[in-house]
Amino acid sequence: MAKIFPFRAYRYNKKDADLKKAVCPPYDVISESLSEKLRRQKDNAIQIELAPGPDPYSQAKKVWRTWLRDKVVAQDAEPAFYVYEQTFNVGNKSLRRTGFFCEVEVEKPGAG
Repeated sequence: MAKIFPFRAYRYNKKDADLKKAVCPPYDVISESLSEKLRRQKDNAIQIELAPGPDPYSQAKKVWRTWLRDKVVAQDAEPAFYVYEQTFNVGNKSLRRTGFFCEVEVEKPGAG
């Protein structure tokens, strides 16, 4: 059985933030035109999710450190389990999916 634990997540820290302007879809479904639109928001997650340049990982790291320094994001004080809910349409049906984020203990391969 998997061992799960609460953890301290990082979240957008601005009380007046418009989260609709801060989030982005997964990198593999972002079109070039959507990418250009999202990049206009300096605190949009695309700055890390799909960082530009020849070394996107270093660029994402730089952005993340800047966000931490400028308190754009902050880590929660206490560990928690984080519930999420997604509502989406498939054909004419509206579906809802609920889940949670947690820390999971990883075992060495073959350890059982």
